[in-house]
Amino acid sequence: MQGLRPDAGQYAALVAIHTHPGIDATRLSAVIAFDRSTLGNVIERLEAKKLVERKPSPQDKRVKLLYLTRAGATVLRDIMPSVDRAQARMLQPLKAADRKALKALLSRLVDLNNEASRVPLRAEDALEHLGKSA
Repeated sequence: MQGLRPDAGQYAALVAIHTHPGIDATRLSAVIAFDRSTLGNVIERLEAKKLVERKPSPQDKRVKLLYLTRAGATVLRDIMPSVDRAQARMLQPLKAADRKALKALLSRLVDLNNEASRVPLRAEDALEHLGKSA
């Protein structure tokens, strides 16, 4: 199982594909704010580990849609508690109100710097195109 453990970029892709099964790479890059070349490498590594699979779109066979495999769903399910524990451990020294304030400030900082990013997060646009809301 150790060889299947995803890195942070792979984890982000797995979560997004789990949340939006059948998403294409263009939309996925917008949801997780990865440039297309980086995302291509991430998807290739996830495919090599047999954690995701690409299937042709019924509407356009040139477009490949992304889905978690059974192994991908298992790996994601198994590591999510560890991610949650790590986040809780990092925030544990703070009082509950301070944790809430820190999360709000970090979110605001990300939003304020979004347009300066090489790949601005445009999750709402991507999800709208999928017919879903954020």
